[in-house]
Amino acid sequence: MTDALVSAATQPQFDSVLVKRWAQDVLCAAGLAPSDARITADLLLFSQIRGVISHGLSLLGPYVERIRDGGTNLVPVPRHKANGGVCVIDADDAIGSVCAMRASEAAADSARSNGIGMAVVRNANHIGALAFYVQGLAAQGLVAIMATNADPSMAPPEGGPPLLGSNPLAVAVPDPRAEGRIVLDMATTAVAHGRLVAALRQDQAIPEHWAVDSAGLPTTDPAEALKGALLPAAGYKGYGLAFMIDLLTAGLSGGQIGRDIVPLKASTDKPQGISVLVIAIDPEYCSGAEHLSLAVTALEDHVAAGAAAGKIPPVAPGVPESQRAMRSGRDVAVDLRLVEELSRLGKDVAVPWPFERSL
Repeated sequence: MTDALVSAATQPQFDSVLVKRWAQDVLCAAGLAPSDARITADLLLFSQIRGVISHGLSLLGPYVERIRDGGTNLVPVPRHKANGGVCVIDADDAIGSVCAMRASEAAADSARSNGIGMAVVRNANHIGALAFYVQGLAAQGLVAIMATNADPSMAPPEGGPPLLGSNPLAVAVPDPRAEGRIVLDMATTAVAHGRLVAALRQDQAIPEHWAVDSAGLPTTDPAEALKGALLPAAGYKGYGLAFMIDLLTAGLSGGQIGRDIVPLKASTDKPQGISVLVIAIDPEYCSGAEHLSLAVTALEDHVAAGAAAGKIPPVAPGVPESQRAMRSGRDVAVDLRLVEELSRLGKDVAVPWPFERSL
């Protein structure tokens, strides 16, 4: 769901095409291949434009640090093993965006041939927002399901030390309307870890149900929350989902469970060892694409009518983010503190932030 800590109207607006080109140049300057840098820049701007700032440009610095320190393999030799409709990929510690894109493509190819395809990945690095990949599959007319594991950041429902990762889950279906795709992309924690970072950067308090401090007690201070752990979404339901996603991703790929994953911003000279699961389904092998489209339209209309009656915004998953992206046009909102961080990063890699007059 769109981050709502700071209204986009209060943030500086920049030309998204220029920002994306700058982010790609920064990644190349750090050592990433141009084609990989392009995919990664697309991934980060996708989230930033949709208002999901936890997975937007704030990740550029950590990605660059991992590239420069050696945690990301710049010359990976991925290994693929196909068996029926399943593809198992050893990513060889490549940058996560490319690993996830290859898995999505493999699952899509199998779905077109068999009706359903699955790809699992081991030895990847952080893959960013899952919505980026599943929306791409939905744009091809496919139903998509995706999950990934992560290093421990989730405490049990009663509080305590982190035991499981935020282990996000995403689902997307083709949307027959021009408004965008129907996309669910959710952490199994109450919020993504990046929301705490964003709150700290913006001097915002957080809701008490988001996280606990290092003593395992609820906190509204993002700095204390970052020393503690996130709480699961919906108590034991989120905790149970996180547990099963860790098993499915690591267990089926041959990868590492969450406790052995290296955090994004720690030990940046070491690969993270993340595992990913992607499932693609061709609706023509099921009820047919036309029936699915009718179902999507009917459910959207039903939800919108109920929302209008209750005077609340539309609640179909992904619609608020898609609407925000459409309203933004070519512009992208970036808060001032992040702009300052990006400017420092640009100077560090000798690729100046293209809007220095905005500082």
